[in-house]
Amino acid sequence: MEVNEIWGERKEMVKISLPNANEVLKRGLRFFLGGNYEWLPEYDEIAKWLTDNKGRGLLFYGSNGRGKTVVCQKVIPAIFTYYLKVDYNQYDAIDLGDTFRNEIGNIELMWNEKPLLIDDIGTESVINDYGEKHDLVSELIDRAEKTKRLLILTTNLTPSEIGERYGLRTLDRLRSIVKSVKSIGDSLRR
Repeated sequence: MEVNEIWGERKEMVKISLPNANEVLKRGLRFFLGGNYEWLPEYDEIAKWLTDNKGRGLLFYGSNGRGKTVVCQKVIPAIFTYYLKVDYNQYDAIDLGDTFRNEIGNIELMWNEKPLLIDDIGTESVINDYGEKHDLVSELIDRAEKTKRLLILTTNLTPSEIGERYGLRTLDRLRSIVKSVKSIGDSLRR
């Protein structure tokens, strides 16, 4: 009997390889922000990740108003849909509690293997399910590492604040499965 017959096929994380990622990212930003958008240095890192994610997810973190949500909740989903033909799940962190409660029967959020995009981690609350507390982001990161699920996360938290909020174990797991891109500077919201 072979190992695959016992354990099943070894799953690989979604690989992203978009040769013209820089131009595609610019087109997406232009579409969602208009023609006078500002190209930020951190977008170069996002384009590199889109060119070859090396089997890792993405953590886009840092200052408010620097385009994290637009990139990770609008542009990347459009790229997944139109260029890569990848199906995904997308949530706002603040709504995770409601999502968990609505899907408690099958907990799709936790168990399906589609790439998962979550905007603004750190804004969600701990879920109390009949006395059992769930820190959904920590549980999702733990599960993603074990199942090689692609995570794309945004947050205003620094890595040390992520460690304080979710624990060093979760931070360590997160670091092992994502490329971190830091956004610094003043808000561009007008």
